[in-house]
Amino acid sequence: TASERICILDIDVQGVKNIKKKIASTNQQLKIPSPYFIFVAPPSMEILEQRLRDRKTESEADILKRLSNAAEEVEYGTKGGNFDAVIINDDLERAFESLSAVLVGWYPHLSNVVGNDANQ
Repeated sequence: TASERICILDIDVQGVKNIKKKIASTNQQLKIPSPYFIFVAPPSMEILEQRLRDRKTESEADILKRLSNAAEEVEYGTKGGNFDAVIINDDLERAFESLSAVLVGWYPHLSNVVGNDANQ
């Protein structure tokens, strides 16, 4: 049913900061529940760099810029209190299982729809 649906947004750290700033004032007035924030982190900056290079879709300058931005985002994302959960994206299956467990913990009704296969 519609009341059991959840909304998932894929936003960067700056978007999270903006949303948190906005809801700090509006949630009090609207009496709506606060959203949950999940940070998906690379296993390391070295692995992130390798993943970006393996794609072969960006110039060297773009890769360096993304890595610089990512370093700041990882620092913010993994600092306690900024996100409700942190998922390390070291292995797709393991990351999917972690994400599923977090979501079912927050939304128990999802246990009937969350599969065990990241390819679903």
